[in-house]
Amino acid sequence: MEKKCCICGKTFVGYGNNAEPIRKGICCNICNTKYVFGSRFLNPRRNTSYEIVKTEEEKKEISNKLKEKNFEIEKIIPLNVLFHNPETEEDVVICIL
Repeated sequence: MEKKCCICGKTFVGYGNNAEPIRKGICCNICNTKYVFGSRFLNPRRNTSYEIVKTEEEKKEISNKLKEKNFEIEKIIPLNVLFHNPETEEDVVICIL
């Protein structure tokens, strides 16, 4: 039975994987390995939002907007960047598809 990945939108066969914390739903094995594992490894706090971007340009644009709002880069791992705002205790994870 084919299913649709809630992260990349491609169809896959099999059980799928829990896509949280990035999205609610089921994701393919590729997205699970590339994004979900990495986001869990970053260990963000409760007040976290996730931005999924497709290009480096989008990543730079969001990064600049976050820096303007006093967010600082806290952790970087391949395909994921964790930003933290020490004033508001907010976290934002940028995932690059």
